[in-house]
Amino acid sequence: LKNLRDYLAWRQVDCHINSLNNSVYWALVDQGKMTGKDAQKKLSQLKTAEKHEAMFSLGINYNDLQPEYKKGTTIIRMIEERELDQTNVEELKERKIPVTASQMRRLHYTYKKFAANIIDDGFFEEYSQAFSDVSMKTLKEQFKKKLALEAKEEAKTNSDRE
Repeated sequence: LKNLRDYLAWRQVDCHINSLNNSVYWALVDQGKMTGKDAQKKLSQLKTAEKHEAMFSLGINYNDLQPEYKKGTTIIRMIEERELDQTNVEELKERKIPVTASQMRRLHYTYKKFAANIIDDGFFEEYSQAFSDVSMKTLKEQFKKKLALEAKEEAKTNSDRE
């Protein structure tokens, strides 16, 4: 997990550097009326603080840009257990496939897109499920075992009623 965190942090820092360079370059070309070659030469001579100052002198505050332009966009896949919707249940019934209460649930994947500071611990704490050491195969196996156990308990309950 540490290697993944280090990699993602490096990518976000790299995104930020590229974003600042790109923003300054185009500000110099569009508003500074420089050629691309001249803007690139000037950009290569500037330090980070000077790049901010160059943009500010052209009426642009880099800090006011939307976060996804500065930090990039992160997309993570979240896994949750959900009930089957009624459409799926009806489809199974039409195909004469019996559906027990325990089979009404399934793993569902959702994707979350955001611009966040993924360097801080808070990101990994909030989305720990997405970065857990448990593999997808393990999650699916655990889910199948849980369903089998619930089906067994349901069958026992039904036989006790008879």
